[in-house]
Amino acid sequence: MTAGGNKKIKLGALAGGAIGYSLDQQANEVARALGTGVSNDPLAQLDPERDIVVSKTPTHVHIMFRDKMMFATDSDKLQPNARYKVQKIAQLLERYPQTVVGVAGFTDDRGSYAYNQRLSERRARSVANILAVNGYPKIKGCSFDKALVPNDSVVNRALNRRVEVYLYADRNNMSDPCY
Repeated sequence: MTAGGNKKIKLGALAGGAIGYSLDQQANEVARALGTGVSNDPLAQLDPERDIVVSKTPTHVHIMFRDKMMFATDSDKLQPNARYKVQKIAQLLERYPQTVVGVAGFTDDRGSYAYNQRLSERRARSVANILAVNGYPKIKGCSFDKALVPNDSVVNRALNRRVEVYLYADRNNMSDPCY
């Protein structure tokens, strides 16, 4: 291998390490600001007692907000405590201008798919409007696609109603949150 090839590999490793560090740092800062910790335990998303779940993958930080703390039934207006929490994330994002943000809304299966599609988009937009400190986030309404659990009980429907925020170091790593 040439000396130039070695330099490219070393620079790539340094960049990858810096991105990993930045995502780790962002995940920890977000979790602290929201009064929780970082949990990559998949069962955390299924715990009805957790209003917020922050996790980290190699490509992004994932923040899940439960619907009960976010919106009143059939509304896209953020509750005061939810607005406060989302604003905390926006303040942190100001320190990370390179971070690419995605926001997705999810509903349960009560009502038509089309109705829930519009509601999930409006809810994602409400959160994205606050997080638009470094450019407008990519938003996606997922209706009742990608349910965490079957929509067969009150508790399960509540688990499926959520807004998820994704923080990416690289736009090329963004994926469709609905699938």
